[in-house]
Amino acid sequence: MEVMKALVVAALFALHPDLALGADAHPRYRMEVITVADATPREEMVVVLFAQGGMAFKTLRGLQQFVDSLPQGATLEWSPGCTRRSDGAGALLASTEQIAAFRAHCQERKVNFVVVPSG
Repeated sequence: MEVMKALVVAALFALHPDLALGADAHPRYRMEVITVADATPREEMVVVLFAQGGMAFKTLRGLQQFVDSLPQGATLEWSPGCTRRSDGAGALLASTEQIAAFRAHCQERKVNFVVVPSG
């Protein structure tokens, strides 16, 4: 009976390797910039979505602290779109300098920061 159980489990993992133990040793996270609808003046937040839910950040420092908690090898994917909604009022990752600094922070923590180009 134990041998049969082991064969079934092995076959399941062979057909669906994403179920194998340690498959999320390198989890993926998706980052979105959202506009807070009822904020005056208009305000943006970065939302990070993952399998168990999501978290929102109003500051770059808060986002960096979240990155600090991610396991090495994790991937943080961001698709900023063609245009940013912000008019420059404190938007996160709104400048090339901020994006470069954030990318460097991710690299220091061994987190893969992937920007998906729009087009």
